[in-house]
Amino acid sequence: MDEERIHLCFVVRERKISKMLTLTACKKNERIFYLDILRVLATFAVIAIHVSAQNWYSTDIYSYEWNMFNLFDGLDRWAVPVFVMISGVLFLDHTKSLNLKKLYTQNILRLVSAFVFWSFVYAVYRGGSIDVIIRNFLSGPYHMWFLPMMVGLYIIIPILRKITENESVMQYFLLLALIFTFIIPMMLQIPYLSYLQKLYGNVNFHITLGYSCYFICGYYLDKKEIVKAKRIWIYCLGIIGFLLTVLISIWSSRIKGEPYGAFFDNFSINVMLESIAVFVFIKSRWSKKTYISNKFRNIICALAQYSFGIYLVHVLVIEILQNVVGLDTLSFNAGLSVPIITIIVFSISLAISATFYHIPFLRKYVV
Repeated sequence: MDEERIHLCFVVRERKISKMLTLTACKKNERIFYLDILRVLATFAVIAIHVSAQNWYSTDIYSYEWNMFNLFDGLDRWAVPVFVMISGVLFLDHTKSLNLKKLYTQNILRLVSAFVFWSFVYAVYRGGSIDVIIRNFLSGPYHMWFLPMMVGLYIIIPILRKITENESVMQYFLLLALIFTFIIPMMLQIPYLSYLQKLYGNVNFHITLGYSCYFICGYYLDKKEIVKAKRIWIYCLGIIGFLLTVLISIWSSRIKGEPYGAFFDNFSINVMLESIAVFVFIKSRWSKKTYISNKFRNIICALAQYSFGIYLVHVLVIEILQNVVGLDTLSFNAGLSVPIITIIVFSISLAISATFYHIPFLRKYVV
């Protein structure tokens, strides 16, 4: 009996020590748990978008397959905006000083080096003549546009931090973004107003505001306490955004007689509503949770750390599965193929990213 008690004491003590070490590690890394959850979900959603898009352009728009691809694609369009919003929370935090040297030598350098490395990998894998490989290397694979965009945002972080110092100025900026980045461009999709596109293009507010609105919006939503009644409205608008993304895509594609993805754009109002709703929901659900199991915390923290590498490599995994293995979204029922292949791609990409992450040089410059 005494031996059992002693053994039990050791087990409890060991678990307490393990728990303490886990929590210490998370605190040491200064991780914000709800942002880690968002990062993991957004990574998975981006993969789902690219898996769905495999045969979205080449499939009959009236077929069951195309409608399934369109459904999964539309439901995940919040992913990229949420990535940008996460960065806004972290880089616009005024409780932390901005170190420009660190910003350029660590954050921006990492994005640039990752772009160079993975562009080379993709260019060599895709092959072709020397000229083709060089062109592919310089342009990068289609999903790598995200890195130069983030470099541009990082460069203007000192300016964006000035904007967020004053709540009134920040709200004014977000209002301008709503009007000139979301509302007017969406209105110009209406045929009768298309003649105004040239005028609006000359003004070009889109470049001025662009993704910086999501960057600041993330910071704003992180600092803003939103009461339950307003959150419910945000969720309702988010659901409407999801429905509009899917249904308008179907409607506009049938009018044009071919797949039409203008309303999948990150600057469409429907995608904006999706993105804000997802961000607010996860924040309200997890930012103030008093107890989170160590096992769950460890899993989410690890996945979040590997998410950048997963994002970079996942398109290569999709192409290898399609071109070498012969597995794509038309291999079996589209309603099952998209989620199943997404899980497979996520798992393989996770294994590659985790392997690279544990090599110091690659962790610093590549993933």
